[in-house]
Amino acid sequence: PAVGQPAGLGIRIAARFIDGLVIAIVSTLLSSLFSGNSTYLGMHSFSIVAPVFSGLLAFAYFTVFEGLKGWTPGKKLLGLAV
Repeated sequence: PAVGQPAGLGIRIAARFIDGLVIAIVSTLLSSLFSGNSTYLGMHSFSIVAPVFSGLLAFAYFTVFEGLKGWTPGKKLLGLAV
């Protein structure tokens, strides 16, 4: 898209999907490293830790990339910017 022109819905969804995959992969790896095989209240700690890591990682990911660079990896890959 031209500079200053909003991108179409499809390309924005594709960029968000790519960013979501990056966050999911990193979150899963971090959660599995820190959760181990322990249980808490009868649940595996992975089921407690994973959403926390995912939420914090997503917040940091979008805040840092968009705030400092003006793009996320998914947006950069598809030629978009904030």
